Amino acid sequence: MGTVALTISDLERSLAFYQHLIGLRLHHRDGSVAYLGAGGDDLLVLYHQPHARRYRTVCGLLRHSASQSI
Repeated sequence: MGTVALTISDLERSLAFYQHLIGLRLHHRDGSVAYLGAGGDDLLVLYHQPHARRYRTVCGLLRHSASQSI
């Protein structure tokens, strides 16, 4: 599996979640894009779009992973 890319509506909230609860480290941040991982290659790229629609009935990562495996 390669790097997972997610479009999110709240970058600060997402960074806090992935860093503090999942344990990923912020590798690099370039404006509205954040690159996270465990120290090696980037595992997750977060693209901030303030008006991105939130899906409350499914897990975004699960949904993304499922669409990538098809």
